[in-house]
Amino acid sequence: MKKIAFSFLLTLNLLSAHAGENLKFRDAGEVLVSQIEKALIRKSLCSSPSNCVNKEMVLFRSTDDGLEISLYNTVDRGIASEIMSACAVSLVDNKMKEISLEFFAKSKKEQLKSKRFFGDTPELSYLIKGKYAESNN
Repeated sequence: MKKIAFSFLLTLNLLSAHAGENLKFRDAGEVLVSQIEKALIRKSLCSSPSNCVNKEMVLFRSTDDGLEISLYNTVDRGIASEIMSACAVSLVDNKMKEISLEFFAKSKKEQLKSKRFFGDTPELSYLIKGKYAESNN
């Protein structure tokens, strides 16, 4: 009985250690989303940061290695280039391993209505990677 209880507690501990959202790069993600929203406003894709939020133009998720960013109703190579530059700066400044960036033609709401199990395929998809030398300090 003690072995079963120990196994149960060990399993519960391992599961709880991996539960919840990864917040490692959350602050960096919020700063980057703010920069992306400003770029979208300059291109007249939304009128204000709150309008970008209401239209669900930019969604992000923090991971162990960096960020996953999805942009909706946005397939413009000019804006993609500007956003990739901002992502590259953030990647280096925050010592992330990678930033995944996807651009979708449809809105998030339209995608959710889609019958596809995994959603739509992004129109543009980029993976920006960083590798850093080990410090001897």
